[in-house]
Amino acid sequence: MASLSWSLHVRRRSDRTLTSTRSGRALLRASYDPSFTGISANPTNQGRKPGQFRAVPEGGRRLPLTLKLCGAGEWLIEKHGTKTRRSWRKLHIGLDADTGQIVAAVLTTKEVDDGAEVGPLLDQVPGPVASFTADGAYDQEGVSAAVAERYPAAAIIVPPRSTAVPSETAETEPTQRDRHLHSIAEHGRAAWQKASGYTRRARAEAAISRFKQVIGDGLRSRTDQCRATEVDVAVHALNRMLDLGRPISVRIA
Repeated sequence: MASLSWSLHVRRRSDRTLTSTRSGRALLRASYDPSFTGISANPTNQGRKPGQFRAVPEGGRRLPLTLKLCGAGEWLIEKHGTKTRRSWRKLHIGLDADTGQIVAAVLTTKEVDDGAEVGPLLDQVPGPVASFTADGAYDQEGVSAAVAERYPAAAIIVPPRSTAVPSETAETEPTQRDRHLHSIAEHGRAAWQKASGYTRRARAEAAISRFKQVIGDGLRSRTDQCRATEVDVAVHALNRMLDLGRPISVRIA
């Protein structure tokens, strides 16, 4: 299982305004809703400044939504003279590297450490786990302990930090981390990544990219419980897409 975390922006609605903390280009992309079918041409749009419009969902019922082709900070300074406070949530996912399916997902506040969520992620995984792969941020004793407690035979493939040193028992009873350190010192980090299978973590990066492209990088719900449900629905939708079909890539050179 590959583990990865990613931050989502929590959108806040104030009166009839949807704001984003990204650039104008990102503002439009993050505000996309598949129920929107066109742009309103009714008289209520007259008098609006260039770049402002009101989106209309299917059926013609107008939503209280106003967008502008600029960053939210610029709009708020012009309108109210103040800037909005950024609010983020961190999404931690566990991915089956063989199938590409997201098998675990946890939504937390941005202050939560990535390694602290390894246990909750593993608790969601159905069936055995052969290996746990993650980036250097998970090079923690707590992560190794959480994996070993639930899956004693699982391989832990996490690159040691550049300042890492072997354990006191490295000579007599080396841990998996000790063996990684020895391999890196003897063959180099790049060779270790290929030999250990660490390169498969790129599939988790691909899952994050797919989430951003298909679902978006924002949360529309207003409460944490609803946001967690929103993430669960998004994960189910992405997994369903993979069930319908996925490309098979074969290296030819």
